[in-house]
Formats: sequence, structure tokens, C-alpha cells
Amino acid sequence: MRDAILPRTQKHHTVALLLLLVSTLLVAVSPLVFFSLDSSVTAGADQQPLVGRRADYTPHAAVVVRSDADFPGQGFDGSGTQADPYVLDGVSIYADQACISISNTRAYFVVRDCLLSGPGIGTGIELKNVTNGLVEMVQIDGKYTGISVDSTSDTIVRDSTINTHSYCVRLVSTTTRVTVDNNTLHSEDIADVYLKARGNTLIGNRFALGILMAGTDVGDWVNDISDDNTLDELPIGYFVNLNGDTIDCDIYAQVILANSSGVTLYNCRTYHDVYAGLQVGWSYGLTVNNSRFGSARYGIRMRGCNNSVITGSGIPDCETGILVDQGCSDISVTHNNFTTCDPNSIYIYSSVNCTVTDNNIIGSVNGIRLDQSSNITVMNNNLVNTGLWIEGFGRNYWHHTVTPDNTVNGKPLGYFWDAHSTTINGSPYGEVVLANCTDIDLNGGDFGPGTVGVALAYCDGVHVSGVVSDDCHTGAYVTNSDNITITASGFVGCYHGVRAQYCNVLLLSSIQANYTLTRGCSFYSVTGLLLSDSRFFRNHNYGVYSQSSFGEVTNCTFCGDYISVAVIDQTLTVDDNTFLSTSNCGVWLYGGTSGCSVYRNRFAITQGLKARDDGSSNSWNTTDTGNWWPDYTGSGVYSISGSAGSVDYHPMQLVDPDPPVLVSAPPDVVLPEGSSTTLTWRATDEYPASYAVYRNGSLRAYGSWCGCPVSTIVSSLAVGVYNYTVLFTDVSSNRLVDIVWVTVTSATTNTTTTTTTTTTTGTTNTTTTTTTTTTTTTTTTTSTTTSNTTTTTSTSSTTTTPTPTTGTNTTTSTTNTTPGSGGGFGQMSLAIAAGGGALLVVLVVVAMRRRSR
Repeated sequence: MRDAILPRTQKHHTVALLLLLVSTLLVAVSPLVFFSLDSSVTAGADQQPLVGRRADYTPHAAVVVRSDADFPGQGFDGSGTQADPYVLDGVSIYADQACISISNTRAYFVVRDCLLSGPGIGTGIELKNVTNGLVEMVQIDGKYTGISVDSTSDTIVRDSTINTHSYCVRLVSTTTRVTVDNNTLHSEDIADVYLKARGNTLIGNRFALGILMAGTDVGDWVNDISDDNTLDELPIGYFVNLNGDTIDCDIYAQVILANSSGVTLYNCRTYHDVYAGLQVGWSYGLTVNNSRFGSARYGIRMRGCNNSVITGSGIPDCETGILVDQGCSDISVTHNNFTTCDPNSIYIYSSVNCTVTDNNIIGSVNGIRLDQSSNITVMNNNLVNTGLWIEGFGRNYWHHTVTPDNTVNGKPLGYFWDAHSTTINGSPYGEVVLANCTDIDLNGGDFGPGTVGVALAYCDGVHVSGVVSDDCHTGAYVTNSDNITITASGFVGCYHGVRAQYCNVLLLSSIQANYTLTRGCSFYSVTGLLLSDSRFFRNHNYGVYSQSSFGEVTNCTFCGDYISVAVIDQTLTVDDNTFLSTSNCGVWLYGGTSGCSVYRNRFAITQGLKARDDGSSNSWNTTDTGNWWPDYTGSGVYSISGSAGSVDYHPMQLVDPDPPVLVSAPPDVVLPEGSSTTLTWRATDEYPASYAVYRNGSLRAYGSWCGCPVSTIVSSLAVGVYNYTVLFTDVSSNRLVDIVWVTVTSATTNTTTTTTTTTTTGTTNTTTTTTTTTTTTTTTTTSTTTSNTTTTTSTSSTTTTPTPTTGTNTTTSTTNTTPGSGGGFGQMSLAIAAGGGALLVVLVVVAMRRRSR
């Protein structure tokens, strides 16, 4: 089956032996000079020493050669002839960019036995437009690319060890007759060899991730790659110009097929995290079956192929299971099983007339991704925790045949093309895609986990209401559409909540975007935007991200986002919103932003920046109204952080007069040793700020508080009594304290009898608890009397926490209405930790009950 390429293999082995012989003779007649440089030339101060072949490497500055005349001045010995080449030998170079850069040369040169390293950027050796080079026995470590070879010929890279982040050896452009021989290559991320050139030779190399064939025409896929190149001691299978062959791929770690027809490949396996298990270029009439591609960047990667079938294979744990790429047509992907390929199981890019049928796809970000492709048939696929993703600028890229027998989490995939003036109930569907539709009401739907809940493309006049997208990559996606409304909908735990681009008139109201991993809502090139009456909670990067868009964000509440509202490049009005806790910034106007108006907002933020302006000509007030700030002292203007030097000329002081109010709290708990429980408190406040949970005075958890429940897990405690105390704080440093007692009993306890008598007199609750405990060896009777007192103290200028006597549990609310005195949890906890306040001492020693139970 390899007869078609055996002569090529024999040929390049013969060439390689001749080259090695010539090189050996060159070395023999060339002087081996160990030169010493000026002592002022040293390696970088933060150089990490490498272990090389010798002990006397000489530190050297980065080498730059731009013509034959530069070699002597850069530390090379010799005269540049074939008999006496320029030689750089035994140096150690640490550099941020290229350690050695050689270009536009025709002289013979040798780089031998050098140590080259850097901080993860740049290249070890750059060769551009050179001939007659030899790189041997070098060690390159820590660079982004090891050796980059561009428009170069008649050059050898051999006997070297290269460890890099992306590519060890990169051959591009008109590079030809370059031999890469007997090297140990280890890329950490992409591929060991990047090959986008023709007529080159790879012999006897040891790979970690394999070869990336990057050519954009068939010629760039035709090189001499022998099967003594290995990955995990298995050969690389390279086949070219085959016709009608059948290949058992079981013995190969990676298979590359080019310029072939009618070939059947089976038993393909990936045994390692290779770049691609199977790469096929400019071939047709192929069949790939009964194979398994796992743990690869690409299981199968096809470029420029047609009339081929991939069937009966398992593809788990790849970054992309199958990539049908650039100019493919009539490719059938059928009856395969994909598991947890992230981000794509099947990715069809810039291709036409392909079919995807009868596949099982589980757990990908994109189960089936159609990008800049047209006339794709998607039929009878089972998608679990994933879905269909379509993209492309042009209506034809959204026009496909997608049948309702495709299922997403057991529900039909709802694909609607060219629907008009109708109402669609979203509830029966696992995903809804509307393309080229007008005057549509889409009501209801519970989507996720999956790829997207609702996708709209090239639509006009669509109203989406009452949908919930939970744990989707994108909750709602709107592109190239006009007059779109999304109301009364929720997006929870998605990567993007709502993502809109290239739209005119987009209205969003009464939506919630919570716990998104990047952005609650993102807008790019949207005009006529109105976002109102919505809530954004703990979004990892941004609550709202607006770039190159025009519109208004009004009457929304933001809490716990990294940055609540970010505006880039264009104009947005941000008015009448409430900004609660944030870990970075409430409103950030980035550089390039101008003409924004920010006013009547309540910046109830105690940690991080309240606002920042790096743009120009932005306004932070109207003619008579600015924003409310908790640290404004009541006189003068309020300065906004950032390079713009902006000012709120009409600021107002934000004061929260009331302390947090306890809504519910857990009862005291008795736990057998080894068991666990969860304590949950609920409290409310107009402007909540932070919470903290302590156990016996030791901080267990803390963070921003947005009025949501606060919980802590109780587990793995030894026998004893434990004091769990929660502390809620609002923007004006008003505090609420609540205590729960947890008693952990011995695991040998058999029975417990509890008698409780409660007497209420006035505002004092008296509880008498008698507990009788029987164990296998002893009987103990304990009687305890506890008095509960609840006290709320409010003063106009100071904060007072009542100090009860020992044996009393207290729920305490304290109020501080002094303007500008709010310090937030960060300052408060610092004072407690330093022993500056009596509050924690009281909380640790008191033993009281808040209320009758």
C-alpha cells in the first residue's frame, strides 16, 4: 500500500546521507574556534541557565546579520566559503525577541552547539532569504518559535533539541530544499513543525505534537517526509499521489494524505495529544472509517477535498473533532460519535454541499458549527449539552437544510428559514434559529445546556419574550437584524448572555443576565440600542459591554460584576442605574469613547473604582443633575478617575439610612460527628455592600453582597460547639450580625431526647432546653438556660454595637448615617483583624439566642 511513495523515501534518505557526508567534511576542514567576548557582554539579567553539551558556553548578545558582510562583526569566525564557512560555536544567548536573526545572505555559515532561550516570546533562530546554512546541535528553550525559515533554500537543521510554546521549526513561503534531520522537537501547544512550503525534507525527527500542514494549495503539501519521523516511537505516515489504495493506519501516530483519490483509510488512531490525527489535502473520493481520534487538536482536518465520507468513527476529547476547511465540497460526516470535543465537534468552514447526518454529539461548545458555508444538510443528529452554531456575513451562509429530527437535549432543533408574520412557541424546542424572518413573535422556551438558546440572523421585526437560557455558550445571538425586541427573559451561567452585532433598533427590557463567564450583554455596531429595567448579577467580566454602538442603558441594577458597564469607541447614555458591589469598576469609558452622558446613577460601591473615564468630551451630569456618590462629602465637585480628567459638576451624596434587615436565618444545629449541613442566611438592604462569615472568630468566607442569600457549608468538624457568625454590611457601613451555634456530638451517641419550654415576656425571650443523651457507656443530663435579646441601634454620627453579657446570643443591626463615613467590608475586616474593634470579641464570646425556636 506504500508502493507509491517508497521511491521518494529511498531518494530522500540518499540525499540526506550525502548532505551529512558533505557537512562532516566541512566541519573537518573548518577551524573550531572557541572565542571569548568582551566581559561587558552578558546574558540577560533574568536568564534561566540551560544544560547543554558543554561546560564553557560563552554569554553573547543577540545576533543580527543582514548581509554577508555582517557575519564577522557578529562573532562568526571563518571566511564564508564552502571550505571555510562562517561559524558561531558554543555561545549562550538569552533575548526577548530573536536570539539569532540572519537574512539576505549567500555565504556558507554554521550555527553550532549554542544555547538559545528567552521569556516565552520571539524566535530562537530566524532565517530569511538565505542559502547555504547549517544549524546543528543547538538547544532552544522557552521561545515562542524555535527556528523560523522563510524564503530559504539549501539549508540544514539537524541534531538539535528544541522546546517551544508554538512551533519548533516553521517552514514558509518559497522555502525549498531545506532538510530537518534527527532533531528532538517538543511544542507545548500547537505543532512541532509548521509546513507551508514545498520540496523540503523531514528525516528521523522525534515529535511531541506532530506536523501541521498549512499549505493553501496542493504544492505546499508535497514534501519528503520519511516514516522514520516518530511520535511516541510510532512512525508518521505520509502519503502522496495515491490512487485507489487502502491504508491500515493502525501503526501510525499521525497520518498525512495529499493529492490522492479513491483512497480508503481505516484503523486510524491517535495515541497522543497530536496536532491532528489525520490531515488530508487536495484529495477526493476518500473514505475514512472504523477509526478513533482522541485527545488531538484536530481529530481529522481536511482542506481542498471533495466527494468524501467520514463514517463509523469515535472522536472523543479533541479540540475540534472534524474540520472541513477551505474549499471542500460534498463531504459527508455520518454515523460518528463525538464526546466532549471543545470547542467544536464538527466544524465546516468555507465549504459547500456537505452533509452531517446520524451523528451522536455530546458535550461540545459547538456540536455542529457552520461558518461561511452554504447549502449544508444537517439531519437526524442527536446533540446532548451542545447544539448548532451558524455564522457568516451573507444570507446564503444561513440558508441550510436543517430538519426537525435533529434533537438538542431530546427536543427538536427549531430551524426557521424565511418565516413571516407568525407566532412561534419556543417551549417544544431545544434550540431556536430564525434566519431571513420578519414579523415573528417567539414566546417561551427553556434552553440549555447547549450552544445557543435563540439565534436571529437577517431578521426584521422579531419579538422574543419569556425565554430562559441556562448554561448555554450564548443565551441569545442577534446579528445583521433590525427592529428586534427581547423582553422578560433570563440568561444564567452562559458564556455570553445576549450578544448582538450589526443591528439597527435593538430593545431589551426586563432581562436578567447572571453569572455569565464573559459578558451579560455585549453590543458591537448596534444603533438605536435601548437597554432598560434589567438586572445584571455577578458577571465574570462585564455586565454590559458596548463597542461602536449608540443608545441608552437606563434603570438597570448591576451587582458583583467585574466591570458593570464598559463603553468603547462610541456614544452611550448611562442614566438612572444602580451600581452595587463590583470588583473593578462601575462605569468605564475607554479610550476613544466620546460624547457619552452619565447621570442620575447611584454608585453604591465601596470597593473598586466607582467610575473611570479615559475618553474625551464625555459628560457626567446634565445642566443641574449629576450622580449619587457614597464618598462625596457634600460640597464641591466630584472628580472621575481616568486620563480624561472628567468631573461631575452636580454630584449628590449617597446615604443609606437603614441597616440591613434579616429575612431568615438557620436554627442552631446539632450534628453527629462526620455529617455535614449548609447554613443559609437571607437579608435585604437598599444598597448592600459586603458579607463575611466567621467560625469561632476565624474568617471562613467573605465577598460582595448583592442582597442574595449567603451560605456556608459545615463539615468535617470534631466533637465540640462552634459559633458561626454572619456579618452583612451596606454602603453606609450599617451592619447586621447573626449567630448560629453548631454542636457536633460523638458518633457513639444513640438517642437524644429534647424538651423545650419557651416563655415570652415583653421583648425578652427565655428558652429552657433540657437534653438527655444516652451513649453505650454513660448517661449525661445537661440543663441550659438561655436568654435571647435582639437590639437595633441607630445614631446620627457614630456606630454602636451593644455588648451583651456572656451566655447571650445577639442579632444586631447598627446604623451609621455620617456622610461619607462608609468604609465597606475591606476597612472593617482590617480593623477587626488588627484588634481595633470590640465587635468580633463580642461575637466570639457571646452565647445567646436570637429568638424563640
